Formats: sequence, C-alpha cells, structure tokens
Amino acid sequence: MIKKTISKLTIKNKFLSKLLRVILVGVFIVVILQFKVMFLFGQSDETIEQMQASTVLVLCTAGNGSSVGSGFVVGNGKYVITNRHVITDESNILVVFDRYKVNATVKLKSEHKDLVILELNQAIDRPSVLFAPRSQVKKAQVVYAMGFPGAAVKENIDTDSSITEVKISKGIISAFVKSAQGVSLIQTDAAINPGNSGGPLFNACGYVVGVNEMKALTEVVTPDGRSVRVPEGEGVGWAIAADELFPELESAGISYTEASEPCLPGQDGGTTNRDPLVLIGISAAFLMGVIAVVLALTKQGRQIVKNTFTKSIPAKKTDEDIPPSPAPIKKLKPLLRGLAGQYAGMEIELNDEPLAIGRDPRMSQLVLTEGTGWDEVSGRHCTVTYDFEKKYFLLEDNWSSNGTFVAPRREVKPGGPVLLRNRDRFYLSTENIMFEVIMEE
Repeated sequence: MIKKTISKLTIKNKFLSKLLRVILVGVFIVVILQFKVMFLFGQSDETIEQMQASTVLVLCTAGNGSSVGSGFVVGNGKYVITNRHVITDESNILVVFDRYKVNATVKLKSEHKDLVILELNQAIDRPSVLFAPRSQVKKAQVVYAMGFPGAAVKENIDTDSSITEVKISKGIISAFVKSAQGVSLIQTDAAINPGNSGGPLFNACGYVVGVNEMKALTEVVTPDGRSVRVPEGEGVGWAIAADELFPELESAGISYTEASEPCLPGQDGGTTNRDPLVLIGISAAFLMGVIAVVLALTKQGRQIVKNTFTKSIPAKKTDEDIPPSPAPIKKLKPLLRGLAGQYAGMEIELNDEPLAIGRDPRMSQLVLTEGTGWDEVSGRHCTVTYDFEKKYFLLEDNWSSNGTFVAPRREVKPGGPVLLRNRDRFYLSTENIMFEVIMEE
C-alpha cells in the first residue's frame, strides 16, 4: 500500500514538473512574441525623425501683414511644397528650419488646388519626402500631421525658440472625398490647426499621403457623387491627396518618388494594449503566471519548482563542446539581371550611380541593339539605381516614347522614380525586354 502511494506521488510529481516546464516555456514564448510584434509593427524613432527633418516652416511678410504656415521638402532639397493661401502676393518668403532661414520664390502655384511650389535660393540639407499615391492609402490607417500650429508671426522670428520645433499630431484616415472644385481630399481626425497649412500628412511608413489644408471647407462631394455640407467643430481635418500634387511637380520639372507598395498592416500606428494579439498574449502570460504561483505556494510545489530549475540548468560546457565560430556573414550586392531580350541571363552589378538603359550609346550604359521590340526603346529609356543608405532600388522612366512598366502591368510615370523590392521585375515598352533587380552574395 505504501509503495503504491509513493509510486503515485512520484508519477504525480513528474507530471507536475513537466507541466511547470511547459508553463514556463510558454510564458517565455508569449513574452518574446509580444516584444517581437511590437518591434516589427511599432513606429520607429528613425522614421519620425525623418518626417520631422523634411518638414519646414514657411514665413511670409508683405508690408504690415504676415502669414505663417508649414511645408515639406522635395526635389533634392531645392523646393518646398505648401498651401497657396499661405503665400500672400508680393510677399517676402522665408523657409525656416532648425536655426536657419532661406529665401524662396514661387516656382508654380495652383489657385484651384490651393498648392504652391517654392524654389529656394539655395538647396538645403534636408531629406526630400517619398509619396504614397491614393491607391495605397486606406481608411482607418494611422497618419501623422507635421507642422507648426500656433507659431507666432514675426518678421524677425527667433530661430532659437520652440516656434521652429516641428509639432506632431496623430490620427486616422476617416474618409476620401472631393471638394466642390473637384480636388481629391483626405479627411482625418489628426489635429490640424492654424500654422499646419501646407505641412505634410504622413503614413506610419514615412510616406506623404497628403498636404494639410487649414482653409475652411463648407461643402464636399462624396465618392458616390453626393454633395455634403461640412459640419463645424473639432475632429475634422482635411488634406489635399498627394496625387493632386504629382501633375504640378511634373509641370515644374521636379522629380519625385512614389512608394512601390502600401504601408503594411501593423505598421500603421503600432501595437497597442487594445490589439487582439497583445490581449491574447497578456492573458495567456497572466494565466500561466497564476498557475506557477499556485504551484509555488505549497511545499510540494516549491520542491517541484526547485527540481524543474535544477534539471533545466545544462551542464557546464567544455572547450570540446563549444562549436566553432560561425563564418562571417557575406555582404549582399545589388544586381540587375536580364530575364528577356538581348541581356537575358546576364547580371550587372549596380551602384549608387544611375544605370541608364536605352538604344543610344551616348546616353546609356546598357545599350539595346537587337531583339524583339528593341526598336520601340528610346535613346535613354530608363535608369535604375540602388540606394545603399536606404537599401532600396529606384527605377525612373526618362520620358520614353513607349513607357517603362513594373511587372505585371504598372506603368512608371515619367520623371517620378518608383521603389523596387528585391526580385521585382520591370520591362521596357514590351515584356520581351525584361529585367529583375536582386540582392545576391
């Protein structure tokens, strides 16, 4: 009888010991997964800093009047976008960033769209923004309005003060509508106040989805064609969709870059304690922790915990047990691989200098002289580059006659480079002249 009882207790202890090991391992995995989710989906400080660096203050003075607004940098630091209503006629325009001021003039203005492009008298060392077109922007995505709300209007603005510090407000995209003039607008609940006019509206990946507009709107047109009066009150902000700016940039001869893919789910605002995945993780960790505490309250449970940890600690390794150091990680290099046409099967290593593809050897490094469809290729048809700092490929159509396309059938707008991912394919005029960008050892 006693032997049977001892045997049962031994079996029970082994079972509880294994159960505790499973619980502890489960808690560890849940915690790691939760931190991994937050790491992958959380908004990075680097992205926020890049958004702020691209945002500038626009100060206009004319006679006794002054106006102030926000703007953002395009065209390699030479141009700034803002609202037309920020700029008064015959005004002295200053672009302010950090502790610096730069004079600017109007390059192009659109009364109809309430947009203006300013040309700086010297390029500034600030990053140009990337754009997300309307096709990549969805309702409920998180957005950040950047600018200078409440900035004091002074001719001699104190650049050492907090006035020139970029302010951030966070919200979501509520709706897509058109103004009574037919301009595409994005409705958001991100706080947009006086001083925000002309500033950028970013998604969580750091791409500009719209130009903030503080100008009062009284009527908008919904996607189904209905005319709706705009209610007064807080919680409703408007931004001109980025797509409305593209024709203006092209008309001014300013290059710009569009994102090649949407901002991924989860990147749009990070993980919060209300997210289902995190709630499940926290609940599971809490339940497992309670079970572990209950086991530790009894003498038998404490012994099981002690035995569990004692058995879990591995024996000290000898020099013979230590595996050799892993081989150094090989650096990847960016390549352009021909898939169809004259250069099929060939690989060309890319660098930070644009590689031009076309028929004219005077303007192109990769020259097409034969194959199906080669006569439809322009002299300097397109260029492809790899940005080693940001680690992405750029494809730009050089105003070709028959177009450049990202496979399967997405046309690249002339003068506006698009981002390419590893293994993305593109073709010149016809799929018979196709290339692929890859990262390879």
